Amino acid sequence: MPDSSFISGFSTGFGSAFLQFALERLANFGSFAWKEIRLILGVEEELRKLHRTFLKIQDLVDYVESSPLRFSNGSKAWQIWFEDLRRLSYDADALLDHISLSLSKPDSKDSLDLSRESHNVQPKIRSALELHLPHKINEMQMKLEDLAKEMKSLLKIEKVKMDIIHHKRKTKTGERSHSTSLLVDEGVIVGRQQDKENIIKLLDLDWLQRELQKILICSGKFLLVLDDYWNESHDDWELLFSPVRSAFRGSKVMVTTRSSTVATVVGSTGSYQLQGLRDDDCWKLMKHIAFFKKQNKKNLESLGQEIAKKCKGLPLAAKTLGRVLHCKSSEDEWHSILKSELWDLPQDRNSVYPSLMLSYLHLPAHLKKCFAYCSIFPQNHEFELEELVLLWVAEGFIQPGGERRMEDVAADYFYDLHSRSFFTQGKNSSNKIIYKMHDLIHDLARLVSTDTCFQMKTNHYSLFGNACHLALHHDNVQPLHLKASYKNERLRTFLVICKNGVSGGLIDRELFLNLKFARVLDLSNIGLGEVPDSIFHLIYLRYLNVSGNRIQSLPTSVCELLALQTLKLSNCPKLIDLPDVKKLSNLRHLVFDMGAKVQCMPYELGNLTNLQTLTAFVVRNKKGCRIEELKEMNSLRGSLSIKNVENVINEKDARDANLDKKPYLNKLRLLWEELKDEDSLMVKQAQVLENLRPHENLKELEIKNYSGMICPGWLSNSCSKFTSIHLQGLGNCTELPSFGLLQHLKSLTIGEMHALKCVDDKFYGNGNGEKFPSLEFLEVYQMEKLVQWKVDSNGSICMRRLTNFSIDNCPELTDCPSYLRSIRHLNISRAKSLQQTAFGDPETMLWQIHAFELASAQASKDIEQQWKVLLVLDDYWNESPDDWELLFSPLRYAFRGSKVMVTTRSSTVAMVVGLTGPYHLQGLCDDDCWRLMKQIAFFKKESNENLESSGQEIAKKCKGLPLAAKTLGRVLHCKSSEDE
Repeated sequence: MPDSSFISGFSTGFGSAFLQFALERLANFGSFAWKEIRLILGVEEELRKLHRTFLKIQDLVDYVESSPLRFSNGSKAWQIWFEDLRRLSYDADALLDHISLSLSKPDSKDSLDLSRESHNVQPKIRSALELHLPHKINEMQMKLEDLAKEMKSLLKIEKVKMDIIHHKRKTKTGERSHSTSLLVDEGVIVGRQQDKENIIKLLDLDWLQRELQKILICSGKFLLVLDDYWNESHDDWELLFSPVRSAFRGSKVMVTTRSSTVATVVGSTGSYQLQGLRDDDCWKLMKHIAFFKKQNKKNLESLGQEIAKKCKGLPLAAKTLGRVLHCKSSEDEWHSILKSELWDLPQDRNSVYPSLMLSYLHLPAHLKKCFAYCSIFPQNHEFELEELVLLWVAEGFIQPGGERRMEDVAADYFYDLHSRSFFTQGKNSSNKIIYKMHDLIHDLARLVSTDTCFQMKTNHYSLFGNACHLALHHDNVQPLHLKASYKNERLRTFLVICKNGVSGGLIDRELFLNLKFARVLDLSNIGLGEVPDSIFHLIYLRYLNVSGNRIQSLPTSVCELLALQTLKLSNCPKLIDLPDVKKLSNLRHLVFDMGAKVQCMPYELGNLTNLQTLTAFVVRNKKGCRIEELKEMNSLRGSLSIKNVENVINEKDARDANLDKKPYLNKLRLLWEELKDEDSLMVKQAQVLENLRPHENLKELEIKNYSGMICPGWLSNSCSKFTSIHLQGLGNCTELPSFGLLQHLKSLTIGEMHALKCVDDKFYGNGNGEKFPSLEFLEVYQMEKLVQWKVDSNGSICMRRLTNFSIDNCPELTDCPSYLRSIRHLNISRAKSLQQTAFGDPETMLWQIHAFELASAQASKDIEQQWKVLLVLDDYWNESPDDWELLFSPLRYAFRGSKVMVTTRSSTVAMVVGLTGPYHLQGLCDDDCWRLMKQIAFFKKESNENLESSGQEIAKKCKGLPLAAKTLGRVLHCKSSEDE
């Protein structure tokens, strides 16, 4: 890692970037509302003077960050100066929040609506602010002036130092010495060490090893690539490798790693030391990115080739610098990058930090602080865009974008960082898009956020009193107790990252007294039973996450957190009550899920017209809790679940919810409790659903337990943009809407429609155009009365993109559609009456179907008469003739030439299943037994001729049994002498 002066120099980026935003807020006050307040409170001249001084300071900071002086500032004086600068920036931000909160008290007599053009500030508030505000601004002004003078003095001293250094460089010859030092204390490193066991934990189960073995063997010859492998345990490698030992000859396992120890552990053959790219290849990669969609400028070629040499052959550095150069168009800009003093700094063994640091230095100030903030998360952390955006907004990192939402601006920031290769995109185990930082990028983030952002284990958290952003990592299963011993008035972020989840979490009531300036508080998944009522002390809190805990409710004091923007209560199964949040006018995101036991929404939730995320709404038939509370919430986006729709009184109330005026919603769930099948209720619910028409932009829709007899007309609207529809429990509906007209529909699931007997022409819609042009997934389940599924009588092209088709528990269904020509995944189960399945030409279908399950005897007969089948039942032990008959009967009608192979160690089983004589497999000969045993006994060890004869004698004891040879081989692997 670079030396300490290198570290302290780069730590300035976060503080100066934050200073710029905080003081611009103070000087400009953003909107016309604040401009009027400046005049009313009599601080116009003070703020104008402060702004001028700020500009002087900012110019000096920009000069330092772009000059060689930046990298020689490891002295104590510089560190103190930057610390004072950072502290002042947070004081300015705190002052703004104080003013804002003072003007938005819930008392109607004292409150001030900042969204209005004119204001009558209540005398009590005005006199208090007039008394203190000018004094506080003047105090900041004096501090800024002192900082400016001090910085000029430091710059003069550093200029002299740099002149001396340059003079020595010109006169001194010899090699430059390289010094290195550790970036962080080993005692609080969180990252790779904790990832060592992840793969082995997954493979620790015997069944998973067997499944992996089956997959690999069935695949024939294979190439298995384990990329970026770090586990140095020989035993763990043996567990990982054992399922592939019986692979086809010629199969290969390739492991890439940056650890020479790992290479020794896994390498049965010699390892290959990959060299970096050649300079010309590095330039080709950099050039491709730098001139992407731009005309190649030959005058920049020579400069680019010289810059490429600085990358030391590392592709990541070449890609990152290419993105920097993409934004530069002049020779001067390229020359400035080439001549940067960064290249002369001490480097670590990867020689990568200068190139990565240049990419950081060329970030705009607003991106620098967002990037550095990510260092509080552990290495290999899976970032979710939506979550990171909410955190950045809460921290105050986002500059207002006019009429645009702060969250949209923040998302643009993220995509900008992603485009510059600071994040890479992937998917998690749930197939959800996530983002990660490369290890070196994460190290860079920690480097530039030194003394500002910290991540540490819970037993060290009281040691870092200067942190502004702190993440505590709790990695064991012991209960977590957050004590009040930690005190830091400058702390803005307090996250607890509990990797495995714990129970019995406790928080000292006094802790919140010590964190009263916090903007972000994340206490998720720590097993909390209750949140202390002292949380009201966190008056500046904007983000509160208590998801994944055992809480039944939040203390009423939460309603005093007037600055709160985000409240997250997901995965709290014991949650009964939501806080009365109607006075939290700044609240933009209220997140809880339907797994909670919440029976009623907060009274008059409709007052929160700025709400953008409301994951669920529970309807009650009482004033202040009816569905009409959604009327003015037209900024809602994402997903919304409306529960207990049966409590909507009439069609007027449904219409007043204004779902058709919410264009940003992506997903809507309408959920009824089961009702009695009374005619009056059916009619009323049909009218209600018709008037709950969503906006045409809605993508996903789910309707559950609706008791009406007809589906709403808007479900067949060809102009809608539905991509997914799920109908469940529509027990009284006798026909389906015209889904075939929906041009964007990709997934359709229909279940528990107990009155539906026939899928007829209406399902496809009128006209001769293509029906279901985008449908890829179709599932039908638990339709006990469904008998017939007709084809479109118009003969239209239909479902030509359908690849997944499932029919389950439709016992009366006698036929299936005849147009399913593109099926790749097929499931037909519990459909005993199914007589006809026309799945297309068997010559083409045979290779198209990747996976299918057939539990219907007649359907199995139809399919198998078209296909040749090989079914292998390995290690079969069931000796019951009746059970075998049940298993074998669907296969009797298979295509001629089909085979069933059974392996067993029971002669009785062989008699039960054997239509032809069984084949008795012979044991291995002694020589083959010894070869197998020898391979394991001398694995990664040099063969010992003195032990050969003894080994051959031992092999004879195995009686040809492979399992005995393998077991004894493992025993002998631990023995090295003839006596043993």
